[in-house]
Amino acid sequence: WNLNIRRCEVPGINTVFGPIHPEQAGISGIFEHISWGLPGWINNSVACKNLPLIFSKWHKELVRYKSMGGRTVIVQPGAAIGHQLELFRLLSRATGINIVLSTGFDSSTSVSANTNADTDYLTELYVTELAEGIAGTKVRAGALRVDWGRYETKEEEITLRSAVRAARKTGCTLMVGGAHAVTKLADVLKQENLSPDRVVVGHCDDATTLNLERDKELCRRGFNVAYDRIGTEPTWSAMPWAISDFVRADMVSALIADGFLKQVIVAAGTVAGQGDRGFGTHPGVSAAGPLLHFIGKLHSKRIKDDQINTLLVENPKRVLAF
Repeated sequence: WNLNIRRCEVPGINTVFGPIHPEQAGISGIFEHISWGLPGWINNSVACKNLPLIFSKWHKELVRYKSMGGRTVIVQPGAAIGHQLELFRLLSRATGINIVLSTGFDSSTSVSANTNADTDYLTELYVTELAEGIAGTKVRAGALRVDWGRYETKEEEITLRSAVRAARKTGCTLMVGGAHAVTKLADVLKQENLSPDRVVVGHCDDATTLNLERDKELCRRGFNVAYDRIGTEPTWSAMPWAISDFVRADMVSALIADGFLKQVIVAAGTVAGQGDRGFGTHPGVSAAGPLLHFIGKLHSKRIKDDQINTLLVENPKRVLAF
């Protein structure tokens, strides 16, 4: 490719065409996915290898997202299923959307299946992708995301600790999925000397671990809290984590009322046509979901437009810049 990578001497946001100034990010969806599904999905050649199909679905979705005011999308989960650099450069060019790639693994299964590596190896991998480039290119990852189970395996411990070390070395914010394991997360952060304000705790709107008081305590400690499955509701989804968007809006409202507006992230966590949250699965499932459906619910809780701008623009801009 003719990479034409831009360089930036001040904190910026790394996209597939180089860093942009944080003010250029605009409305940002920070927990979207290339592809995802229930166990076994990664062996599905349609989900993982049919790039024209994925391009078609992402293109349609990003055009819709842009028409609603969206400007930036952060693609998860990075190294777990491989980086499709050419695919996302083409999508970015075709739609005008800033696309940010992430590094990191999404589960112990991905770690063991792809690397069987130790903490030092994964730390070096993440730092390289964030600071130098992905797979020998000059395209740098702009986010670091890991997910885990309940710390029952050595691989899960490696997944988190290596990401914490990479976040500390690079200044990149660490996004973690797994609100059920916040005690372990806090322990590792203390051991590795990473400040909680550089961490986003995702999936806090998981019905199986819903706990508003926990989220308030996380904010008091300095963490950022993410409600990142907007649109996945029990009225249509059979997944155990599904909750009503009105419940999500109530939780956002409660955190704002307690003074934590600047520590709340909202996102849809959508997928390009695979799994429970795939584009087209349900009208409410969309990268544009927060813009199409959720803003009205926030308004119903008397959340003001300037506060919504903080949720959709200012908070993502802050956590993404490094």
